[in-house]
Amino acid sequence: MTDKERRIIKNLRADGYSMMDISLLTSVPYNTIKSYFRRHKEALPKYTKCLNCGMAIKVIKGHKIKKYCSDYCRISYWNKRYKNGGNNND
Repeated sequence: MTDKERRIIKNLRADGYSMMDISLLTSVPYNTIKSYFRRHKEALPKYTKCLNCGMAIKVIKGHKIKKYCSDYCRISYWNKRYKNGGNNND
């Protein structure tokens, strides 16, 4: 993996993308990304961004990385994304 790919992967993870999403966006295999973050704990972001509003969310070591800052943002995000009866084929 090149330094450029590492930088892109770290930035995408800080923006709140999952490892699977990063794999699909960068064409780097999922297991490679998973191994990279397992081996380089310092590469995990200290803050992520809410997928709905973009607000910074602090990452707590040992906990799952949150995607939303509140229940309101989580529900709002899903309502916008799946407003057509659950189909996301737009």
